[in-house]
Amino acid sequence: MKKSIAFVLLIAFIIPIFSACKGEQTDIWDGSIATSFESGDGSESAPYEIKTCAQLAYLAQQINTGVSYTGKSFSLTSNLDLNNISWTPIGNGIYAFDGNFNGNGYTVSNMNIDTLTVFDKVYSHTTTKEAVAGLFGYCTDATISNLNINDSQMLVSNIGGFDQIHTGFLVGYTQIDSLCKFQSIKIDNSIVSVKKTEEYGKTANSMLHTAGLVGYIYVAQGADCKLDLIDVNIQASIEEKADTSYVGGICGIAFCENSSLDCSNFISYLDVNWQTDFKDNAAGAFGGTGILNSYMKLNNGFSEVNTNKKSTEVEYTYSYGANAIVGKLHHTKNQDRTVSGQYEFSNLYGCVKPLEGADFEAPILSLYLMPAHAIYTEDNCYGALTPPEGFNMLPN
Repeated sequence: MKKSIAFVLLIAFIIPIFSACKGEQTDIWDGSIATSFESGDGSESAPYEIKTCAQLAYLAQQINTGVSYTGKSFSLTSNLDLNNISWTPIGNGIYAFDGNFNGNGYTVSNMNIDTLTVFDKVYSHTTTKEAVAGLFGYCTDATISNLNINDSQMLVSNIGGFDQIHTGFLVGYTQIDSLCKFQSIKIDNSIVSVKKTEEYGKTANSMLHTAGLVGYIYVAQGADCKLDLIDVNIQASIEEKADTSYVGGICGIAFCENSSLDCSNFISYLDVNWQTDFKDNAAGAFGGTGILNSYMKLNNGFSEVNTNKKSTEVEYTYSYGANAIVGKLHHTKNQDRTVSGQYEFSNLYGCVKPLEGADFEAPILSLYLMPAHAIYTEDNCYGALTPPEGFNMLPN
């Protein structure tokens, strides 16, 4: 992935916030799991300190066995090299992380996720087989800030055996019932590969949501989700067929139901190589978005999507939606067929560029495609090959 000179200059402004290269010693994981945190009691004034990879694995073990840390605070105090040893996410779809995690500008590197965490999701009318993957697999009402994830890889396989799969290098799936914040997060030089390794019976309407930051964001009634200062640079290779596939630099898909989401101050570089036909594909900084009587605000961001498939429809069966900001945008109607809520877009820029061997040649200056019935406001949003002069991801 090639970045422009303008972006390199931008990084000079971002370094004080992300502090990606702190000089402290890095702990290298040997696969062990600690029996306690370094120190602290989980309060805001004395957070649980995590100094080693084994202590981070201990947090995963505790959460995944049902130990509650609701509202507790955690503080990372060194760089962690997970050493390409298979990582088990923090939160497994049944139990969730719902505390406050401050990375303090440190970096988690060489994370390797090669096995999906599987669970049964119980809805009011049905039960589905789902899977998550990420540093955090499943979060609710969490705050995660000041964290970098570098040089990591994720293998997603046999997606036809599941109803839904949610993967993100930071979080696989987050369901927000009150308030969730992801702030000052950088994901760099990381790769997700979706491959078929075994034969599975095809699950009807299987869905894949994968991204650099969060695979799937669901904001429930009355809740609020805030994303701020997000910097993502990832690659995705999609080989196995699903019925729908949403791939995002920042988020695979985000849906708000009588709620709100605000994503401000972001930059996203995504390479996505589709190697199979899907019924419904979409890629962008957000692979897909949806609102029902809700408000979604995207502000001050640049996104570049490099792909081999442009926005098109093939024989009325397979479609590819590649747009810089939102791959596929939905505004769901109320039961009486009226539309309420709105999208608010401001200071957004980006483009879609062809990978080698793509089915198109010239860059596409498309940010999103707005349905005819959607309600939205738009201010200073336009296609651009590079971040415009004066673009600054930092808030004023």
